[in-house]
Amino acid sequence: MSLLPAGPRRRHAFTLLEMMVALLVGIVLISFIVSIMGLVRAKSEGARCVSNLKSIGIMLMSYSADHQGRLMPPYANDVPTGEARGWARRLLEKGYSQDEQVFLCPSFFPRTVKEMRRRPSKVDASEGYGLRGWTLPDAPTYDDRYTRIHKPIAAIANPSDFFLVADSFWSPANWHCQGYSFTASRAAEGVRSHTRVHIRHEGRANALFADGHVEAKDANYFLQLNERDRQAEYMGGPIRGYRYQYAVETDPDPALPQN
Repeated sequence: MSLLPAGPRRRHAFTLLEMMVALLVGIVLISFIVSIMGLVRAKSEGARCVSNLKSIGIMLMSYSADHQGRLMPPYANDVPTGEARGWARRLLEKGYSQDEQVFLCPSFFPRTVKEMRRRPSKVDASEGYGLRGWTLPDAPTYDDRYTRIHKPIAAIANPSDFFLVADSFWSPANWHCQGYSFTASRAAEGVRSHTRVHIRHEGRANALFADGHVEAKDANYFLQLNERDRQAEYMGGPIRGYRYQYAVETDPDPALPQN
C-alpha cells in the first residue's frame, strides 16, 4: 500500500459528440412529450364536444315536445319575425339552456364565448354547431327552401342514421369559424358550399342523431348523403328539379382564403 499522497483526480469533460447526443435525446423527449400532450388535449376536446352534443340533443327534444313534435328550424326565415337568426340563440332566448358555451366545439374558432364576441359584427349568429336543414318533398323550387314547413321527428324513417347537428365550418367573409347550419345546396361541380361539415376530430366529425345518440363520422358518411336514394329516405321520394349536395371541409385547421 502506497503512502504517497494521491494526485489530483482527472475530471471527465464532455466531448462534443456526447453533448450533441444529449441534446438530441432531449429534443426527442420534448417532441414526444409535446405529441402526447397534443393527443391528450385532442381526446379531451373530443369528449367535451360529445358532451355538448348530447346536451343539445336534450334541448332539441324538449323543444320538439313543446311544438307538436316538430324540429327546430335553423334559419331566421323559418321562424316568426323578430326571433334570433341562429337556432342556438333561439334555444337560449326561449330558456332551453342558460349556457352559451355548450353550443361551441372546443376544437375550432370560436372555442369560447369570449372568442365568439370577436366575430365581425356584420355576421350574425355565426357561432356554434351546424343544424341540418331539411324540407318537405313538395317544395316546388329550390328557392322555396326558406318557406318550408318542417316535418316532425316521427317522419324520419331511420332516426339512428339521420344526423341533426354536427361539427360545422363557415367561411362567410374571408374568415373561418363554426357555422350555425348546413345547407344542402346544389353547388356547381367542384364548388364547395361556404357552410359545410367540418372534419376536425381525428379524421371525423362528431354528430348528434335523431335518436339522441352521438357518433363520430368520416367525410364519406356525409358525402354519401348527396345521393338521391339517401335523400329519399326522409324526403318522401325523389327531389323534383334540383339535387341536394352537402359539402365537407376535411382540413381540421384550414388557412384563411387569400382574396
